[in-house]
Amino acid sequence: MTAKTRIIIACVLVLLLIPFSIWWSSEERAVKRRSDHLLDVMTIDAESRGVFRQLKAYSLGEVLADQIDFESSTVEKVNGSYPKDQIESAFSWICLNSKESIFEITEFREVKIEGDRATVRATVEGFIEVKGDRPVDGSSDVTLFWLKSNSKWVLTKIIWN
Repeated sequence: MTAKTRIIIACVLVLLLIPFSIWWSSEERAVKRRSDHLLDVMTIDAESRGVFRQLKAYSLGEVLADQIDFESSTVEKVNGSYPKDQIESAFSWICLNSKESIFEITEFREVKIEGDRATVRATVEGFIEVKGDRPVDGSSDVTLFWLKSNSKWVLTKIIWN
């Protein structure tokens, strides 16, 4: 391969990588990745055991704001505003006591960024099985409210219908 050919290949690669890196690092893409990460953390495999489940509980904290508002028409008793540590504690209990949970965003319907705030409207397919009960089971309309804090998007509110 000649030096000229190597230069041409390098230039083509750079020209392809620039648009990809702009797309990948866009705020909209960052919020979508953060939303996917949140639901991945909430997914607990039936075969997983204690330590792995506890790690899931710890990793939830990195995506939460100090105070989180929760609204649900399906599980009304959880509606309210909660401090981060209370959400982490409740999720830790779910991690240790659930048979399994599976969550996946099947469609991003809207991603709106306004400065340091973002709103994600999505369709989520999922379920949680806790002691034979399934408080969440099926498709839901979910709205996630994010705030950019210290260069990271943190969750401030969830509306789950």
